[in-house]
Amino acid sequence: MLKCDKKKCTGCSLCTLICPKDCIKMVKNEEGFLYPSVNRKKCIDCNLCNRVCPINNINYKVQAHKAFALQLKDRKILKGCASGGAFTGLAMHFIENGGYVCGVCNKRGKLEFNITNNKEELFEMSGSKYYQCNLSQEIFKKIEKIVKTNKLLFSGTPCQANAIKKYLEFKGQEKNLFTFEILCQGVPSSKVVEKYYKNLEADTGKKIKKHLFRSKDKFVGKDYLNKYIFEDGSEKLYIGGEDKLCLTFQRQIFLRESCYSCKFASDKRMSDFIAGDLWEYDLTKKEIDFKKGVSILITNSEKALEIFQVCNKFYSEPIEEHLALKNNIPFHKSVKRPICRNYSYKLLNSKINFKLLTVICCFKYYIKQILKRK
Repeated sequence: MLKCDKKKCTGCSLCTLICPKDCIKMVKNEEGFLYPSVNRKKCIDCNLCNRVCPINNINYKVQAHKAFALQLKDRKILKGCASGGAFTGLAMHFIENGGYVCGVCNKRGKLEFNITNNKEELFEMSGSKYYQCNLSQEIFKKIEKIVKTNKLLFSGTPCQANAIKKYLEFKGQEKNLFTFEILCQGVPSSKVVEKYYKNLEADTGKKIKKHLFRSKDKFVGKDYLNKYIFEDGSEKLYIGGEDKLCLTFQRQIFLRESCYSCKFASDKRMSDFIAGDLWEYDLTKKEIDFKKGVSILITNSEKALEIFQVCNKFYSEPIEEHLALKNNIPFHKSVKRPICRNYSYKLLNSKINFKLLTVICCFKYYIKQILKRK
């Protein structure tokens, strides 16, 4: 029988794939997150689900822990990246050398994993997506088939990257897999985004065509610049808390419960590559411009370091990871669970609009804004 603590479950769905009797299904709860449901009548107690569960079987492997500041040389492609383009540059290198890439695409407002060896399709994976994309059995199986003969770079959250890695280790097919994880503070469900889009469309009277969570239309420092492109061709920019969806994300009020006690939020990591934003550091390389976005990339295995050393897509220089990431909370520990998480999804599922919801859950922010105006 699956031993799954709901507060720790990341929803990776690996247990459903490994079950020989197909007695585990992923079921969406009232918050919009997937959790495993076991048919006890069909279960034969083989224990395979518990043997592969990434949460129950954490095995940290640190082999070549080196950190670099980097930025894509191609400025046109860099503009479409959320930060310095760490994933995009490595993905281009993999494809140019006969490999494949798996990452998240935003198709018509719905997130899904896609696998490609085509550079044109690769750019659909660029940019940040601040809500959870679910792993499907189809993706697991496609990756397993590809890595038998080709190298593949998988990009996702730490829990997703480790689910893929755990599955291929179980199958004895991990040699050609390279995992790339983002420094992640947590993920809301798609219900949050869907409600916000409906409210924004009602307020503007326009249909949203595309949403860029980290636009580079102008430099706003450490803040996020959200860009909405509407079907009539018009655009709207929101800085930081001006965007109510961004406000809720920055204050962690809708994260999955497991995100508040994340097993992967520490300086001990299991992926080959770890990447995040580098906001400030005393760099010597003049070609790296912080106003265009800079990434920190950590190589966490010998094979990752070998790939990076022959990849010519970046301006880069070695840095001290603990100095560069000392203020990056998700690199060291989980984010704190706010009190309003006890009722944030109840409010989301009610009939109140999104702005009022944020006023209730983020009242300290609004008080500070009022005081600033005085």
